[in-house]
Amino acid sequence: MKPEIKQAETAAVFNAEITYQQLAEEALRRPYGQWQYLAGLSHPEWLLLQGQDGQPYFGCDQDWYRDFWQRLSGCGPSVSSNLTYYLARTGRERQEAETAALCPLLQSFTDAKLRQPLPETAFLRHMERLWTYVTPSKHGTYRVNMLVQGVLRLATDRGLSPEQLQAHALEVPETLALRPSLEQIRDFLITALRQDSPVAFLNLHNGNLDNLDSWHWTLITSVWQGPEPEALTVILSDSGVLRRVDLGLWRTASLLGGGLAYFVPRTRTQTDAQPGQTQPAGPDR
Repeated sequence: MKPEIKQAETAAVFNAEITYQQLAEEALRRPYGQWQYLAGLSHPEWLLLQGQDGQPYFGCDQDWYRDFWQRLSGCGPSVSSNLTYYLARTGRERQEAETAALCPLLQSFTDAKLRQPLPETAFLRHMERLWTYVTPSKHGTYRVNMLVQGVLRLATDRGLSPEQLQAHALEVPETLALRPSLEQIRDFLITALRQDSPVAFLNLHNGNLDNLDSWHWTLITSVWQGPEPEALTVILSDSGVLRRVDLGLWRTASLLGGGLAYFVPRTRTQTDAQPGQTQPAGPDR
């Protein structure tokens, strides 16, 4: 049997053990029982990394940072590292030089080397770079716009114009009555993931979900619909661990809300990304 993701207790999704091969096949849209695949990344296995402890990680772990404050508050920069790395991998695959430039680390690896999980020591260089753009305040990275503007500054410094990488954001306010509907959230996720763009998820309060930390960023890689309209589940990367989270329950139970954000290179169209149309994230979002 192939290695499980980090730890056995976190490697169960829809009652199935997630292995390297199963993760790679996630994009095949196979249903898990009554759960139906809606959308997801075309290559979720690209997020597999190799920790110095010998374990496979699904995305990086903020504990890889060397400094104590970075480890304590580094979820935003870590998620930004995973997000920009994945976009850069897709850019390299599609021969989109400007998108591949989001992660200079890729220039150090041949295509053959990239077929294996990147090592922690190498990926940490990318994490340290992102820290300088998505830098937590004393309260952490507690607004969607902090991550969005940080990633856009990175893109500018890497030679991308504002037209070459467009940000989209969806705020989930503290007041329940002002929150987007579950359908709006579902459409936002589908629109992003069908463009092969992972979605950064800010969760300020976990709504008592025992597998989700409060005041925390994670990265959504696929979305699934259950038998009931309100049954919406996402698979995400959380500090190197693959998790399944009930987003429908979180939307109603979270006391503080949060938000979602993704980025689309200019070379990709939204023609096939419907049903949702989203507005670009402006400077005040």
